[in-house]
Amino acid sequence: NVGKSTITTGNTFVEVNHGLDFSPNDRTITIHHVNSNSAGLAYYVSTVGASTFRINLTAAAVSDVQFGWSAKSS
Repeated sequence: NVGKSTITTGNTFVEVNHGLDFSPNDRTITIHHVNSNSAGLAYYVSTVGASTFRINLTAAAVSDVQFGWSAKSS
């Protein structure tokens, strides 16, 4: 499954509904930033569950940061 999610200004994460019928793991989820608003910020996946996962920033977003993501079976 694939999608696009946004971490809004002032926040450090977004909860993403992956829409899969199984729980992926953090090694089977790929994320990449779509806009340049994440320059200098590290980002990572956490809290992977049956229907959601989180995309996190290491510091609060100073403006909206968009991410593309894909999740697949291992």
